[in-house]
Amino acid sequence: MTLNNKVRFRITAALYIIAYFSLTSLTPLAGAFVLFQIFVSAIGIIQFLMHFKALPNIMRFFLIVFFLTFIISIYSAHVSLGQSIFDGIVANQNFLFAFGVIPFYRIIKKDMSYLFLFEDVLKKFMWLNVIALAIVSVGSFHYAINVSNGQTLTLQANKFPRMLVEFGTVYYFFKSVKLRKSIYLIYSLFFLFVFQIYNIERAPLLATFLAFFVVILFTINTRYSLSIFISTMFVFGTILFLLSYSDVLSKITSKFNQVLNFFTDQSAITEAGVRVRISEVATAMAGFLKRPIFGNGMPRPVNTTTLLNGSYFFVADIGIIGMLYANGIFGIVVFFIQGFTVMKVLIRERLRTSSILFGGSITYLFYLFLKSIPDAIYMLFPNNYFFVFVIILVLDSQIKRNRSLFVSGEFLYNLKSSKYKRWVKESLNFY
Repeated sequence: MTLNNKVRFRITAALYIIAYFSLTSLTPLAGAFVLFQIFVSAIGIIQFLMHFKALPNIMRFFLIVFFLTFIISIYSAHVSLGQSIFDGIVANQNFLFAFGVIPFYRIIKKDMSYLFLFEDVLKKFMWLNVIALAIVSVGSFHYAINVSNGQTLTLQANKFPRMLVEFGTVYYFFKSVKLRKSIYLIYSLFFLFVFQIYNIERAPLLATFLAFFVVILFTINTRYSLSIFISTMFVFGTILFLLSYSDVLSKITSKFNQVLNFFTDQSAITEAGVRVRISEVATAMAGFLKRPIFGNGMPRPVNTTTLLNGSYFFVADIGIIGMLYANGIFGIVVFFIQGFTVMKVLIRERLRTSSILFGGSITYLFYLFLKSIPDAIYMLFPNNYFFVFVIILVLDSQIKRNRSLFVSGEFLYNLKSSKYKRWVKESLNFY
């Protein structure tokens, strides 16, 4: 790979990471990266048609399913809600943007050294994202933007782009367990702390701990399991002990109690966010019963109040129930196919012979699956899911292809870069 090719690929990787992890969401640069996704998706659709048989079966399957979801959702919202076709396209554009991953896939599958460069760029953006989020959270930073219908929204740290921070949390935890280095555990907990510092959120916190448990369960050999489990629990126990001397622990407990009251005693609910969700669940179930198969389509958020006669309603607020409303039984089937595909890879590989990027990526998708049950992330950002999933596909094929070379002691590529050689040793760390 020439120097010019490396520079071009780093720029391409950076653009894809910014776009497909929504790092400019709700900022003045958001429009520019929507145009970028439109551009690469147009190329991807052409390549999909021209090279259909050359794509892996699972890629073809998901792209066809996402396209069907895109069309069905637009039509359903037009029929049931009276939403315009244009607003339907905007509301469901992320399904179409999944096609934009194809050009990137065709680049990285050619040479494993592209994966090294990609991971290097990805880590840089992880740290940029977490530092920026820490600054806006600690500084109580907020700003106002004008949305398309003329309304003004005030955005605070809890709306700041953070998908890459969530990725970094599970990525570094996997790395700490895989390489048995405590520094990466510290990185992981730092990332977790930053995306929870401004506002403690139940679903991401619970999904993160479950993802950590899966990493421990599926990654380590038996002889290391007890020591890693004990050390991890010791760290969490120490954190909880320290939090008990502040009001943070009581806030966490209170937030989870509010959710329990949702199922036991709704009159005891005092949190505004939970009370709003009661109304949203009622709206969603009524809509689902009217159109159970394909749902009512995805309403564009800026038009939701108008479309639903003044009621506040955001599909992602109520997770899997919101999916039933928007995409019906069809959407739920798609959601579980995505989740089961991730779990199938987890069970098959058990993450014991995988690269760091592979293990971190599959753990991230499992985390998103858990988080989507109450938050519907899979439905809102199928482009992010598919981008990470394609990285996993390429890594899986490259690892299988080059495993014998690595195990025999040979380097996979005759490069002078010691940094690259270290990455090969670390990323393909076989026990």
